[in-house]
Amino acid sequence: MLKIIACDDDVAFLDRLHRMIDRWSTEKGTAVDVALVTRGEDLLARHPDYCQGLTIENDLAVMCHALGDLGTAEAMARRSLRSWVGVAHTEALSSLVLGSTLTSSGRYGEALEAFEQVTEPDMAHLEDLHRERATLDPVVYAA
Repeated sequence: MLKIIACDDDVAFLDRLHRMIDRWSTEKGTAVDVALVTRGEDLLARHPDYCQGLTIENDLAVMCHALGDLGTAEAMARRSLRSWVGVAHTEALSSLVLGSTLTSSGRYGEALEAFEQVTEPDMAHLEDLHRERATLDPVVYAA
């Protein structure tokens, strides 16, 4: 069985997507379990195991920050930091997202504290990863 979860705040879009998936499932003869949610927090509440092995919380923080939902972005970045204690790469990414979110909120002192959690070796590692990915898809990872 194929499991699909989709998250979008546009309920009409989710309805169309669900119908498309159902049609595909019928045509291909493939069983599909579809879960639809309208908020990232609901996704995490329904499937907390998705946070293990995936940086979903940090990804949600980035999306919420981009959409201007700074409160949720901060909460997700802090949740990611709690979930990934001791994993330097994810701690660095989540600290950068938290710092950016706090900067956008005008909380500069707290932002600086978050940024200072990222060490030089963390930054070097992130830059190396960016360079590696840029060789895979130079358009997506253009500097």
